Amino acid sequence: MARPTAETATDEKLHPIFARALREAVFWVLGALAGVLLIALLSFDARDPSFSYTGEPGQVSNLIGSLGAWLSGMLLLLFGWPAYLIPVAIVFGAWAALRQRKAEPAQGRSTIALRTIGLVLALATSCGLAALHFAPHSLPAGAGGVLGSLLG
Repeated sequence: MARPTAETATDEKLHPIFARALREAVFWVLGALAGVLLIALLSFDARDPSFSYTGEPGQVSNLIGSLGAWLSGMLLLLFGWPAYLIPVAIVFGAWAALRQRKAEPAQGRSTIALRTIGLVLALATSCGLAALHFAPHSLPAGAGGVLGSLLG
């Protein structure tokens, strides 16, 4: 039996139709995740039992339920108003995965690491700026969250 060469190894990869279907599935799953996260953040109520507040027993007013109240409470406590950038980043990642073409070379680990570092730095600096420039209103730890309080 002949050993597979580099040319035959690339032919054994995913068929282009299946690769496209997989990218579309990733797009829809990440889009739904971002939508649920955005709805949870938009329907945040400080009186709901969550990560930062035990709350009163009774009805949870978050549209996603207890999980949405807990998740939005945690994100708004840690990041403040810039927590709304997280669903945007998820949608951008889903869109980038969808538009990847077969002819494009795969991204290396260093490219993915640099993009991740850039996202973390953008989130951290936006938390610091939000803590410095905006009034806290009804957020658990201020406009920039705990991270903004540390960096601001």
